[in-house]
Amino acid sequence: MRDRYNHIVGDGGSATSVLSNATSAKQPCSSVRKLWCETAQVKNCGVLLSLTPGEKKLQESLYEILTSEASYLKSLKVLIKEFIQAPKLSGTSGVIHLCVLRCHGEFQRFLNEMEALWKADCLLMPAAISAILQEYAMKEFDVYVKYCSNQRYQMQAMDRLKEKNEEFNEVIKEIEGRPECKGLTIQSFLILPMQRALRFPILMDAVCNRMPDYDPNAEVTKRCLNALQKLAKRCNDGARRMENIEKLTNIRRKLIFDKNTKSIPIVSESRYLVKEGAMLKLKLKETTSIFEKVKDRLKRDYLHLFLFNDLLIITRKKSDEFVVEEYADSAYVRAEILSDEEVARRLPGAPKGSNNVFVLSLVKKHVDFMLSCKTESDRTRWVEAFAEKEEDKERIYDVFDCPQVQAIYQYVAIEPDELSLEVSDIINVSRKMRDGWYEGMRLRDGVKGWFPQNHTIEIESKDTRAKNVRQKFRLLESAHS
Repeated sequence: MRDRYNHIVGDGGSATSVLSNATSAKQPCSSVRKLWCETAQVKNCGVLLSLTPGEKKLQESLYEILTSEASYLKSLKVLIKEFIQAPKLSGTSGVIHLCVLRCHGEFQRFLNEMEALWKADCLLMPAAISAILQEYAMKEFDVYVKYCSNQRYQMQAMDRLKEKNEEFNEVIKEIEGRPECKGLTIQSFLILPMQRALRFPILMDAVCNRMPDYDPNAEVTKRCLNALQKLAKRCNDGARRMENIEKLTNIRRKLIFDKNTKSIPIVSESRYLVKEGAMLKLKLKETTSIFEKVKDRLKRDYLHLFLFNDLLIITRKKSDEFVVEEYADSAYVRAEILSDEEVARRLPGAPKGSNNVFVLSLVKKHVDFMLSCKTESDRTRWVEAFAEKEEDKERIYDVFDCPQVQAIYQYVAIEPDELSLEVSDIINVSRKMRDGWYEGMRLRDGVKGWFPQNHTIEIESKDTRAKNVRQKFRLLESAHS
């Protein structure tokens, strides 16, 4: 493409900074940006007359990488200037985030290299942009991983400060109300690096999608997409790893092993919580009286289960703590749903039609528990959590015809097997329960879980569903190549 347009574009003339073109100077946090075709450089050089519609779309996708980076860096500068360097926050700004300044330095160098390409030639070359972006993704952007890994702790530290230090809280509110912040909270600024790291693969995927297969630069952009996808995964994994360690530590603090139960270590980097929750244990009491009615023999006890990927712990809740009664290797635990007839046979006193009962068997200990859940979907989720699952071997023809929904409200996961939703997330639905819970896979990252149906809207168009799935598989293919 460069050879075709060299005689038109030349050296690009006196191109202005992408930073000044990215957003209005009066709106440093604005997401409104100029299009590539609207810039003075492009209009003046006359290249628009010779490009095909497909080539113009490719240029817009490349230009969005530059302008979105400039916009992101502007917002990061607002965080540094207004919050971290605020005189009234002296002594506490380190708590907000120690990595921000280091991140800013790397991001500024990256943008400078991108701007150099723009200034040299307004006709953006996919190979040049991909080479720079891939190099940063493989090395310099490690600051993203460190930032995302520690972000949760920093957020919590800041929240504790806001709760305990009224003066600190008032200063934060005053800064958030300034015109420079455009009504955004400090939390909105602090999650910017995580959002940016996850957006890179989407931007590069748009570039790959608009390049013809015969283009010699196609392989270069695919390698770049692969590197960016791996970067996003490392950021996600780092954040989840830290969150998991914190969760395990909090659970261990609440567990009580009495003198009859041997204590076991809980915190491990390889262990993660799959599901936890309370349920009702049903059991027939032993009796020698011939006059006691069967229904009066039904004993109900509340248990609280912690299911990890390698361990099951059965406890009784006592105030804010949990007394451990049993534990077992989760590989030797089985769960089975019982029909109403089977429940009636085993537990004659159980009310008909209100059971949601399943049997939990500790195979090595030869112990069975009859457990009752609040809802049908809760029982289904527990039984599936106990089931032995093979590694997912996704095939594209398995998911093309799945129902698909789009999130219209944010949902924050409460239990480990639930799926957090952001507005506009697309989810492939694999199961629908009668009580309004869906199981599905979030297409932007392949994460699976349960979510409430009333936070989403069904996507009716088969073409739209297919397009969403194709994009997801392009990202997965790049990540595993």
